[in-house]
Amino acid sequence: MRVLLTGAGGYIGSVLAERLVSEGYSLICLDRFFFGKDILSPISDRVKLVRDDIRTFDPSIMHGVDAVLDLASLSNDPSGELDPNKTLKIIYKV
Repeated sequence: MRVLLTGAGGYIGSVLAERLVSEGYSLICLDRFFFGKDILSPISDRVKLVRDDIRTFDPSIMHGVDAVLDLASLSNDPSGELDPNKTLKIIYKV
């Protein structure tokens, strides 16, 4: 099964990504990677990493995707305070 995981570069997303790969899923990891891609380095050779924004990503990456797991957001920490309007748009996918 091919899965699109948004928010894959975050703490929960990265843990889930590793689990999905270990279970044999084909995985596309979509994230802005504000803090880099290192968190996914243990599996980076077994997944497709897409640096993009959930509000504007190229829909062609959905080709062949069987399931979407949406964990994308800015957490309630200083990154969310950088641009509160953007934070709300990401959270509510407006």
